Parts: sequence; structure tokens; C-alpha cells
Amino acid sequence: MHLSLKLICYSPALDDGGGGQPNDAADKPLGRLLDMQDILQLFKITSRTAHNWVRQGILQPIRIGGRIYFLESEVEEMIRRMRGK
Repeated sequence: MHLSLKLICYSPALDDGGGGQPNDAADKPLGRLLDMQDILQLFKITSRTAHNWVRQGILQPIRIGGRIYFLESEVEEMIRRMRGK
């Protein structure tokens, strides 16, 4: 299952002083999201290993409605780091 979401969030670091409105930089699509099943299949790992990777900070989850997703771009970056660039 792949989702693509556009989240609008307020970030004080991106605030242009315009009275607390979201900055255009924060108003960009996140990109493609992978769910836990995608991760398990992609890496051929168990759910226990995936949860350990999340706990260790290897994978950065996005929680939406009680479900866990991962940005495809961050997963690709993780793969590059694992390969040694």
C-alpha cells in the first residue's frame, strides 16, 4: 500500500514572522509513504526487527491514525547509508 500525503505543519524554525501562518517550505508534499508491510517485504525482515530499527532510530516512523508509515525518500537514504554511500 502506498500513500502520498500533503501535510501542512507549523514550524517556528521556518516562521517568516507572518503572524504564525505556515511557511511555504512547510507546505510541501511529503512524498510517497511505505507502510510496515512494505518495509517487511523490502528488507525481508520480521516485524520484530522492523520495530527494533524504529526503536534504535534506524527507521523514522510517521504515525497517522494509529498506523505506522515511512517516507520512501528516508528509506532510500537509509539504504544508501547501509551500503556505505
